[in-house]
This record gives sequence, structure tokens and C-alpha cells, in this order.
Amino acid sequence: MIDWTSAEKKKNPYANSKVNQFIKDILKLPKGMNRDEFIEKFCPPLPDNFEIPKNELPSYTTIKANNYIGWSRKNYTEKDWRIYMYLYARLTEHVDAQIGKILDGLNEAGLEENTLVVFTSDHGDQNASHRTGLKGFLYEESINIPFILKWKNIIQENKIDSTHLISNGLDLLPTLCDFAGIKNNQKLKGLSIKPLTASVKTTNWRNNLLVENNSARLILFDKTWKYSVDIPKEKNNDLKLSKHEMLFNLENDKGEKNNLALDNNYSVKLKIGREILSKK
Repeated sequence: MIDWTSAEKKKNPYANSKVNQFIKDILKLPKGMNRDEFIEKFCPPLPDNFEIPKNELPSYTTIKANNYIGWSRKNYTEKDWRIYMYLYARLTEHVDAQIGKILDGLNEAGLEENTLVVFTSDHGDQNASHRTGLKGFLYEESINIPFILKWKNIIQENKIDSTHLISNGLDLLPTLCDFAGIKNNQKLKGLSIKPLTASVKTTNWRNNLLVENNSARLILFDKTWKYSVDIPKEKNNDLKLSKHEMLFNLENDKGEKNNLALDNNYSVKLKIGREILSKK
């Protein structure tokens, strides 16, 4: 098994004495192979957006500094991050296999044609992007989560919608109700995505989307723009006066490597982001 340093064992949930045997098996080195050889042969390369962008939000740089997330960001080497990515890939394969068992079961039971299957998640994993792991950040790796619907002979297969802003927290229940024939009582704030699965032109759709956690907030607007800011610690603090902001154009910068908040060429987009978020 890969040897972790004694210091890392105190912070790393995958390296302590109580670690799950399943994780131990995943990280077991092949016979006759050392750690460096294992990394070069089996571990994924670092992501293109591995480095931390300039002028990152202070809440990101101090996030959970005393636990694994903050500790690993400060202390992990590039080799450590590649091992992390290898572990994450193996765990993803394991989850995929369990989903396959469910789908196989529906097929064997003859229930595919009258069962709606939904695959989604509450968050993603940073997976070494911006030198981070797990969650807690509002970068795309954490918040751009899957929302996959499958219903044999009802929903078109292999269709990808990258146009509409969808929130699983808001839209999941209205979607399930719509497919079940349950009328929306107007108390649900989300939108049903059933029309989107049927290629129906939908004009009544949101043009921006708010995402937040306990330290930061962001607004997605104009399809590809993303504005984020720390949540003020003082009550009634005007978000528009914050000195710490991030602005990304996801069309040209999917990895969120270039923070445009301090670039005067994008002052108009910055102002739009501020105004929309301040009203949420």
C-alpha cells in the first residue's frame, strides 16, 4: 500500500488507521512496483487548471484551513494530487458499477418502459483542480453536477442540453411531479425539465442562476458569465461594495483560470453580476 507521511495521517481521511479496507485495496501497490513507478504508470496527469487563480476569494484561501481540505492544499505535492485523482477515478468506477446493477435489474424485471431513472448529485469533487479536493468551493468541478434522466421509449437517448440553466435542488421535484402527472400547485419554485426532454421550445425559463454555500455566493448570467463574491460576515453589508470578487467567462475559460474582476475591459459584465446578485 502507498505509504503516507505521519503528518498527513493526521489530516487525510484516506490515510488514517480507520480507513476503509476498500480504500486500502485500491491503493495497494502492484508487486515489485514502488510509489513513483505507480504514479507514472497509473495515476492521471494533473488537470490543466491545477494552479490557483489570481485574486481568489479569501474564503477559498482560508476554507477549512485546519482540516483535510486546507491542509492538503498547502502540503500536497503534485504526486500526492495524482494519487488523489487515481483514487477518485477508482471510486467513480465503483459507483458506476452499482448504477449498472440497478439498470440491469430494471431490465431483467421488465420495468424499463415504465420507470423514470434520475441520476444526480448534491455536489462534485474538485479532483485536484486549483489544488483542491473534495467540495466546499464554488468552482465548476464542485457545482456543475450531473442531472441525467432515462426512460426507455419516452425520453430521447443521448440528448445533451447545455443551453438551459438547471438547478437540481429546485427543479428535481417539479420534474418528477410533471412526469407523474401531478399538477404543480405553484408553491414549488423550481421548473420542470420534462419539456426539455421532448424537444419542446421553452421560452419561460430562467436567465440566471444563484448558487451559494456558507462562505460564498455566485450568479450565472448571460449563459456563460459567472460572478462570485464572499458572503459578508457583517449583517446588512452591501455585496456590491465587496473588495473580493471573481468573474469568469466560462465559454473561453472553462477551467476558471483567469479572474477578470480586476480587468477594466470587463467592467460592464462585473457590474451586471453585482446588480443581479445583490437582488437575490
